[in-house]
Amino acid sequence: MPLVEIAWWTPSEAYLADNSIIKPALDFLKTVEGCKHIYSGLSETDTDKTLFLFIVWETYDHHAALMAHPDYPQNVGLGPTAGSEVSVTHVAFTKDVDASLSAPVTEILAMTLQEGKTKEDFLKAGQAIAEQLDLANPKHAPVTWGRTLEDEKKFFTTVGWDSAEVHKEVITSAPLVPSRTELRNAVTFHMSRAKLVKYA
Repeated sequence: MPLVEIAWWTPSEAYLADNSIIKPALDFLKTVEGCKHIYSGLSETDTDKTLFLFIVWETYDHHAALMAHPDYPQNVGLGPTAGSEVSVTHVAFTKDVDASLSAPVTEILAMTLQEGKTKEDFLKAGQAIAEQLDLANPKHAPVTWGRTLEDEKKFFTTVGWDSAEVHKEVITSAPLVPSRTELRNAVTFHMSRAKLVKYA
């Protein structure tokens, strides 16, 4: 499977006023060898906003070549969009991410293994809930997950939804309660919902 770069940061006031200021950076990224797809969009809550960027690379080496450029990261041109430091990780997802990233709303789960828990504990809980979600939400299946290259205890999962309301309705339904409980016992997590736009 291709490797996915996930970047996120607090958007600048300039971006919030005019989100088209990210376009030159995305136009540049589309030209980089090995870049397959790009998705970008905003996650909002009552207390904070986060700008997400997902880049699907053919291999990690393709992104590594870009990062090795002496002018990186300034040459990418994301600076005007950023109101904070940019966080970046790389995830080897087990299934195709395009279905979940192309949905009207994308649930993004950043997860860390609980103390004493293993990858196998996460897989047991995660696979059970993923199968249930794919049955309940087939339009945007599959649920997909992957471990980060930077930390073997950290995982990301993406799930596509028609709306935040559908997400809440399905995830709080009675059949999912045991699987959700098992997952919470295996990992701590931070959940975001973003409306992503595909640029390439």
